[in-house]
Amino acid sequence: MKITVQICSGTACYVMGGAELLSISEHLTPDELEQVDIKGIMCLGLCENYNPNTPYVKIDDEIIKNVTIETLTERIRLAIKAKAEK
Repeated sequence: MKITVQICSGTACYVMGGAELLSISEHLTPDELEQVDIKGIMCLGLCENYNPNTPYVKIDDEIIKNVTIETLTERIRLAIKAKAEK
């Protein structure tokens, strides 16, 4: 079963870095890409008006705030490792 990565592409998240996060596949190895399902979604519904915690990403059931491409890459790799250890 693949790890699900949902990248919020709502206006606030998109403008505050979500657009860059959508290029995450360029930062993962082919083996890592086989283990994840990456989706841009309209909105995770986690912010109202201006929210300094954007952008948001959901990896399986975990919500992550203030995500950068570096932290997203790291969190995906941690999720892959945790899945392999189960």
